[in-house]
Amino acid sequence: MNKAYLSTLVSFCMLTSICMTEANDITNISTPQIQSSAKNNHLKKEEREIMIKSYAYDTKIIEDNIRSVRSNTSQDNIQKVAFLTFDDGPSTTNTPKILDVLKAYNVKATFFILGEQLNNDSCKAVLKRMYNEGHAIGNHTFCHDYKYLYPNRYANANHIIKDLKKNESVMKEVLGQDFHCSVVRLPGGFASWKNTKALKEPFKECHVNYVDWNVLNGDAEGYRKNKEQLIARFNQTFKEQDIVVVLMHDTYGKESTVEALPYIIEKLQSKGYNFGILN
Repeated sequence: MNKAYLSTLVSFCMLTSICMTEANDITNISTPQIQSSAKNNHLKKEEREIMIKSYAYDTKIIEDNIRSVRSNTSQDNIQKVAFLTFDDGPSTTNTPKILDVLKAYNVKATFFILGEQLNNDSCKAVLKRMYNEGHAIGNHTFCHDYKYLYPNRYANANHIIKDLKKNESVMKEVLGQDFHCSVVRLPGGFASWKNTKALKEPFKECHVNYVDWNVLNGDAEGYRKNKEQLIARFNQTFKEQDIVVVLMHDTYGKESTVEALPYIIEKLQSKGYNFGILN
């Protein structure tokens, strides 16, 4: 990626609100200290918008970047941004531990919520904690059922939109009726299925953008992996791209993801990355 292109990218990349509109300079990111949610059971929308203003990015621009320059490596003096993303949660076992790690490092992340997981008060409390601590909330559908969402590997736009709306409705019950989930990650990724072009217009009508990833830790690839194997997979896919979107999972059985997370954060920090969230 040349410097002129990246300059154009970052000039439009920052948000001034959760609705994704105005720009800031990506080089001036300063992640604020995490505020305690103990005083307020639910953070007001306006308070949250102020909290995330300096580290929230336009999802469409980020996805366009990683899709077009996945193999590109960073250049000296170019500001680098990393997005830690977690799918399939929340869980009552691993998500709180991940939130604790993120809090310890003063780092924000994007959590792609699976509606079926919000089936008890404990998981709903974890979702509320994510929101109150300034993390991004993404929509990962309600059911995660490939046969329903992608019959014969073809994306069924009607089923997907219906399932996304069902998931958002469940999240609204927890986060308030003014909540809107503006970022989507499809189960399996947008690029994995046929006929996904049919989703472009419905997504536009619903005011959502999708995002995949360009780095992963392999915690959903085949057999269960230990911490060292996840770190090795991360290092294999991490090429010091200017924009890094890391795929991880915070559902049940992902204890090794929790264990590997500090290494991933520290590695990215050592390479000069700031951390952002997707909106």
